[in-house]
Amino acid sequence: MKNLDDYTLEDLVQDESFQRYVRDGSEADQVIWEEFLKLHPEKEQMLEEAKTIINRLYAKIPPVEFHHELMKFRSIIAANKDEVKSERHTKSVWRYAVAVFVAAIVLVTWLLIIHKGSTREPEVLSNVERNTSKGQRATLFLKDSTRIKMNAQSSLIYPERFSDDLREVYLRGEAFFEVERDENRPFIVHVGDLDVKVLGTAFNIRFYPEEETLDVSLVSGKVEVIRNDRVQLTLTPNTEAIFVRSTGQLTKSSFDPSLKLAWKENVIRFDKASFREIVTVLERWYNVQFIYDEHISSAGFTGEFENMSLENILSGIGHTLEFEFEVERQQVRIFKK
Repeated sequence: MKNLDDYTLEDLVQDESFQRYVRDGSEADQVIWEEFLKLHPEKEQMLEEAKTIINRLYAKIPPVEFHHELMKFRSIIAANKDEVKSERHTKSVWRYAVAVFVAAIVLVTWLLIIHKGSTREPEVLSNVERNTSKGQRATLFLKDSTRIKMNAQSSLIYPERFSDDLREVYLRGEAFFEVERDENRPFIVHVGDLDVKVLGTAFNIRFYPEEETLDVSLVSGKVEVIRNDRVQLTLTPNTEAIFVRSTGQLTKSSFDPSLKLAWKENVIRFDKASFREIVTVLERWYNVQFIYDEHISSAGFTGEFENMSLENILSGIGHTLEFEFEVERQQVRIFKK
């Protein structure tokens, strides 16, 4: 992989992390590129140019086609790189820069031509964004009768009306989908580095940018898990795909629905959970902040809590993991006994 310090304009345009930063406002990717800019303030103009190219390409075509067109852009760049290699160094740098610029113009022009198609202007559909904060859950009903239950601290983006041949949404956080079946219009959830494609089925997706894994858990029907425009896994009921974001590893295994889906029944269920895992869940569930030292027992905790106050839950967990607590407004302090 090319070092970020050596990135050029075309590297930025093709970088998936930079694309997410520009298009989705990903918090994790934002940290990467803001730090990059701090270290390389001289490249600010190059970043702005890359943002402009990505935004223009993305605005001209539906989101699902963005990556397909980007692949064509990459092939143009690759062809010009091969040509550059045969030139003298002093001349090749200039030709390479011109080739990249021309390639971008050619691609944008080509996109404008193929999307005009007819004399009638295409219908522009605006997107709707629904968000849940910490301590909040919500249920949505889309116009195709699909039902979506969103967990706390989640975001869903979807068009006001789906197109005639495709239904697409974008998720960050956790949500349970009950998709209305439509043979002529596949339903695709874009989530992190994966796409989840179905016709009609029920499944759960969990993707919090600060967490290491992305999970797709199937309850009924069939699901295709897609990465880099290729189907990587096909799920059957009671199986799930687990994507480790740091390594890119994607595996399939069985799962326990009573544990994985407890949240949508307003039940908190832990199975050998570490204290850090417990804190993450409770902070999100009750919209509080935990303050604690690292000496709290790391022994796994198993338990179930239904419609209980935060204080009662902490009392039960504290008895097992041997800690005391104080709750003041939105802050929880944990003390080792």
